[in-house]
Amino acid sequence: MTMTIDGIEDLKKVLEEFAPKHAANLSRTVIHGLASKIAKEAKPLVPVATGNLKKAIKAKRRRSTPDKPISDVIVEKGKDKKHDGFYWHFVEYGTGGPVPQPERPFLRPAKDLVVSQMPSILEEEFKKKLVGLINREKKKAARK
Repeated sequence: MTMTIDGIEDLKKVLEEFAPKHAANLSRTVIHGLASKIAKEAKPLVPVATGNLKKAIKAKRRRSTPDKPISDVIVEKGKDKKHDGFYWHFVEYGTGGPVPQPERPFLRPAKDLVVSQMPSILEEEFKKKLVGLINREKKKAARK
């Protein structure tokens, strides 16, 4: 699943005028906050009882250019991972075969919920990250 957020370019321009060295960092943290929100909303929707799949859902930053930050919602998988959620797609999309299992989506509804609340979540995340940035800068200025 891929999601594009409109208005980020305008936000970036405003930030570059006021705080050019912090604009990229603030954009990256806001985008990661959105991915974290999707991961947080998906965990209670997981129908599997062991808790392993819930613990395998994470938000992860991806290497990207500073002007286009990318964060993904992933399900960790592999024997070297603490929580191996390799079977997530069988739960999300169901299975075919001789004993088909119905789909029990948890990522798609979480994404849909976050997208439907996008303006308020963006505003909340941006304010939270901006206040944190301002507080850090105040502390740095007070130390000098």
